[in-house]
Amino acid sequence: MRLLHGRSRLIRIAAALLVLAAPAGAQERHAGDARPPALPMERSDVATLEPARPERLFLLGAFGLVVLDGDDARLRSLGSIPVSVGGAPAIGPDATKIYVSETYYSHGNRGTRSDIVSVYDGRTLKLEQEIPLPGRLHVNTKTSVFGIGEGARYAYVYDMIPTSAAHVVDLVEGRVVTSISLSGCAAVFPVGADRFGTICGDGTVGTATIAPEGESKVAFSKPFFDANLDPVFEEGAVDKSTGEGWLLSFTGKIYPVSFGVVPGAAPTIGEAWSVLGAAGLREAGPNVQEMAWRPGGYQPFALHRASKRLFVLMHVGNHWTHKEGGTEIWVLDAETKTLVRRIPLGATASGVAVSQGEKPLVYALDAGGSLIVFDGDTGAERSRRAIGGSKAWTPGY
Repeated sequence: MRLLHGRSRLIRIAAALLVLAAPAGAQERHAGDARPPALPMERSDVATLEPARPERLFLLGAFGLVVLDGDDARLRSLGSIPVSVGGAPAIGPDATKIYVSETYYSHGNRGTRSDIVSVYDGRTLKLEQEIPLPGRLHVNTKTSVFGIGEGARYAYVYDMIPTSAAHVVDLVEGRVVTSISLSGCAAVFPVGADRFGTICGDGTVGTATIAPEGESKVAFSKPFFDANLDPVFEEGAVDKSTGEGWLLSFTGKIYPVSFGVVPGAAPTIGEAWSVLGAAGLREAGPNVQEMAWRPGGYQPFALHRASKRLFVLMHVGNHWTHKEGGTEIWVLDAETKTLVRRIPLGATASGVAVSQGEKPLVYALDAGGSLIVFDGDTGAERSRRAIGGSKAWTPGY
């Protein structure tokens, strides 16, 4: 009798556990036979970005151009735009338009080649237009092979085949209006509404003035650097509204350049000064056996237009180590030719960019894949994110 009594008790416990283990919905359906609530229907929509503030950042990565809130503590992504391999973006003055000079092939890596300028709406990130090009330099992305002039009327696309030239694209009419021969020269630095600067292998720089209905001309400066001994970086810093710019040599010399906003005028060159001299250090020479602080990286320096401050990536190395990234950012006052501060990175950065607001932010592209943001006035680190990226752009630069 005790055995039977114990067995019935176990059966009652097991039944209670089964009831408790049953899903709540099953118990309700059993109790009231009610149907589960219907899920709401999904609806697709398209977000629209707020007007861009100076801190908005456009970061070129493996999957295109990523739009980031550069002032956000998490550096949150706002959207993205596809970019072909070797494509070169350019941002309109207020980021209402985003332009990409790019190349596509009908079979991916071969077939019929198409060179175009793609135009995107800066708030919806929708493709608006494709403007055919006669060609473009298809190379690892460089900020100096594609640029937008003041007022966003003209875009300039650097080409090398069959000869060095710049194609002038009328963004209003959506067509190439002229091509300007740049024999022995490379790079395009937009100046004003209808001019651009270029760097030449004979140690000169030139300013091209656009004449869509006539002959466009290029006026050249006198030689001022030795391209064989101490070349200048092709990634120059130029204020397109004034034509004032600074070119940086591999040993750390800074050459002030005025590409000018007067039609037909030749560029003028100011007195050169040294990044190391501004820091109170002995200037570096073009000696492969001499170790010194030197500039380097794939986007080695940036300009804050209003304050005329330069942000230069620096590393310790010998001559011809100009592709090595920087372990520090040196902040220089281009007017007083003095060093303002040195910002240690704790890593090696391949690129640097700066926002153009009253309180600038400095963006360092860590070679290890992180984006690091610093306060431009104090040098203090504000945020970082592991996102990767090879080049960066900000509105108004």
